[in-house]
Amino acid sequence: MASYNLIVMMVIDFHNEGVPIAFCLSPQDNTETLCLFFRAVKIRSGMICPSALMSDDAPQFYNALLAEWECRPRKLLCIWHVWRAWNRHFNSILDKGGRELVKRQLRHVQSIQDPALFEVFQNSFFKSK
Repeated sequence: MASYNLIVMMVIDFHNEGVPIAFCLSPQDNTETLCLFFRAVKIRSGMICPSALMSDDAPQFYNALLAEWECRPRKLLCIWHVWRAWNRHFNSILDKGGRELVKRQLRHVQSIQDPALFEVFQNSFFKSK
């Protein structure tokens, strides 16, 4: 039985909520397939230019977007993928108390929305290491 990937393109609406606008069902999610998908979306949507792309950390999504649009959107990782990457490395912190402290601090930093406050927290985080 063949395995397929479901790729969903979403936009943020006026209520700041995600709305799916396009779907791609394909056995591959390589750059060539994604270029075809993004090209079709671009043709249907006109001259919009994405301001950001959120995906996992695989490069083909961003590379395909750059190939099809002239703009340079910000690349964002979804929080699930960020936590998965962090969790892979937590065990490298041998001190259990230190590991738990880092986890708490990372949970806190993901909730900070004020750039100035984020910078203060970031500076104190790296000084404490």
